[in-house]
Amino acid sequence: PTVAAVSPTVAPAAAPPPAGGAPLGGLGFPPRSPEEDQDCERAVACCETMVAAGFMDPRGCPGYRGPSMTGAACRRSSEDWAGVLRSLGRPVGGCGGTNTVEAAPAAADPSAPRLSLRPGQGPEVNQVIAGGTVSWTQVAFGCRGWFSATPQLVLTLPRSSRLRIGAHSSNIDATLAVRLPGGAVACDDDGGEMFDPRLELPTAAEGEYQIFVGTYRGGTGPAALSVDTL
Repeated sequence: PTVAAVSPTVAPAAAPPPAGGAPLGGLGFPPRSPEEDQDCERAVACCETMVAAGFMDPRGCPGYRGPSMTGAACRRSSEDWAGVLRSLGRPVGGCGGTNTVEAAPAAADPSAPRLSLRPGQGPEVNQVIAGGTVSWTQVAFGCRGWFSATPQLVLTLPRSSRLRIGAHSSNIDATLAVRLPGGAVACDDDGGEMFDPRLELPTAAEGEYQIFVGTYRGGTGPAALSVDTL
């Protein structure tokens, strides 16, 4: 997958601010609080996890201790990278906590198509209309694209299994967002072949998965949504 889109531009490494967010004399940057300092230390650890996964240049990580980085920017970076690792089924390591964005469980629209798959079934291919007017960048960091308010498919897993979800379109740049059981969100843009979106969940829990197929640049278009259990 292309991860550059979620990797912010970092300032050159600079001396760390005094403990406790004391003023940074002469640098012109407002002091950070102790909580913001912790956020930026977490961003450094998360960046190092991305380096270990082969996605980042290690020279950029110390920059998150620099005085130009705010706590909010450090938190966004950690959340973005955690989303990337989650979409690839990788451990979050230094990003801490979960590598999905937590959200309240949402009931799926009863009109959405439904499918139930047991381990070893599939692939099942559904022709759908991708896209919509909802930008999920405000719902979950790292979820690129525009989606409908109703999932294109509600998948039920009666038992835990390895789950693979993908989408393909010759007409649009498709993206994926999946609301997992419990409300967490996993996303992907270019994780499959030919820059198609694909999500692989090695140990998908039993329950309901709301699958949304979006368009990267907005608008709508036809797409083939495939799901299978391995």
